[in-house]
Amino acid sequence: MSGGVSINLFLVDGSIDGVIKAESPNWTGQCLKFPADKLLDVIQRDEIKDKVGIYFLFGDESLYIGESESLDVRLKQHLLGDKSDWWNQTVIFSSSNNFLTKAHVKYLENKLIELARKTIQFKCTNLNDGVKTKLNEALQNDADNFIEYVQNFVAILGFNIFVGTSKIDTNQVTGDNLNEFYINEKGVVAEGLIIGSGGILVKSSSQALYKETPSISIAAKRVRQQLVEKMILKLVDGKYLFQEDFQFDSLSSASSAILGRSSNGRTCWKQKSSNKTFKELEIEQLDKIDKEQK
Repeated sequence: MSGGVSINLFLVDGSIDGVIKAESPNWTGQCLKFPADKLLDVIQRDEIKDKVGIYFLFGDESLYIGESESLDVRLKQHLLGDKSDWWNQTVIFSSSNNFLTKAHVKYLENKLIELARKTIQFKCTNLNDGVKTKLNEALQNDADNFIEYVQNFVAILGFNIFVGTSKIDTNQVTGDNLNEFYINEKGVVAEGLIIGSGGILVKSSSQALYKETPSISIAAKRVRQQLVEKMILKLVDGKYLFQEDFQFDSLSSASSAILGRSSNGRTCWKQKSSNKTFKELEIEQLDKIDKEQK
């Protein structure tokens, strides 16, 4: 997916906390988000009844990803299950023209579970990664395109579970080194690439402080704990080392994870080529715009 994407949200019952339908022009996929206690109200809707598709069940800190040839039947099974009270939100994806097949959704389930296991926002509770399904070139292209829409839709609907899992789009990165930034503070050095979405990709082998300050925010502490649990951060010689590239959704979330304290990423990250902070570069750009407009 390249360029701008238009996504339309419709509040089915007039409430942001209720049933939300999401669609995109020129895409045959369709998405529905609803609270778990609204399942019986939506089970007969065209997006769900007798539809082949995939679904996400979200709890406070956990998620489950599944697929089915009949979404309504599968979701009823979850509702009647012994452990049906753990999730509070549901997001389903199907197709308006029935192009999704059993092979499609098995492929989608496997790929999305693999991606979700890397998330630091939720714990993926699937016992396995689903069935690895081989598709022909055309079908795989369709499925991979569907996954990109799923990632965007899920994030827009409030579940940013794929942050840190996506590869950098080369269109988001400039052709020079202006997007290369670093942190060098208190004995640790980290490097990152600013990307077009407003986040930053922290490079593998970047360092992070082991000790945390008492004032670290709960959110930053949780992010660090989950990075350690998922072995993205590994303790080596008294410092954490990033074992792989990891994408954060903001400069501050990245700098706080690296420095073990609440921090302002705009003043922590410095551009390699100029040694100026992101904030200083922003001010320079604003001054330039003001002068051009005079």
